[in-house]
Amino acid sequence: MADFCLDCWNKINDRNDPPDKYVLSREPELCEECGKYKRVIIMERKHYGLLFTFMDFIMDLFNRGE
Repeated sequence: MADFCLDCWNKINDRNDPPDKYVLSREPELCEECGKYKRVIIMERKHYGLLFTFMDFIMDLFNRGE
C-alpha cells in the first residue's frame, strides 16, 4: 500500500479532508508523493469526530508508558 501524507492525499484526490478523518502514523514516515518525512495516512476512520479524537487522546496517554 502506498504511504501518503494528508496534504498529498488531498491533492491527489482533489479533496480537502480534515486530519480527524484518518488514522495517521505516530512517527513521521516517507511520503511517496512529496518525498518528505511526515505523518502518513494509515487508514480512514469509519466514523470520525469528537468522540474518536477524545479516544485517540486517551490512547496516547495510555501508550506513553511503553
